[in-house]
Amino acid sequence: MFSKLTQADLKTDKLKEFASKFNANEFLDKILKYAKKIGVEITRQALQLYFVLMKPEVPAEDKLLIMGALAYFVITLDIVPDFLLGGFLDDGIGLGYAIKKVHQYIDDDVNRKVDEKLKSLFGE
Repeated sequence: MFSKLTQADLKTDKLKEFASKFNANEFLDKILKYAKKIGVEITRQALQLYFVLMKPEVPAEDKLLIMGALAYFVITLDIVPDFLLGGFLDDGIGLGYAIKKVHQYIDDDVNRKVDEKLKSLFGE
């Protein structure tokens, strides 16, 4: 879904629908619950997007994309259900696309926060 989005697609109803379903508490709960199952890299990407979303200087269109990707990550009805082997593949694709689009906002501060959270989830 996210792999072929263009700038014009940021205004589509589908992306807005996902963004409207983003809930920070549900996102953080899912990270806590599934971090070890989904692995360090997908968890890292999800957390990077979450911390970029909190930055006031990020434009609204980029925040919409992030919220859409994180909402898709959180919702239980996926293209590939999360409980199946490889079930987080579609989530990872969505997160990866969003990371690619907002990479310029992933700075040392974001990575420091991500690394701290990863240590608390995975240990040293």
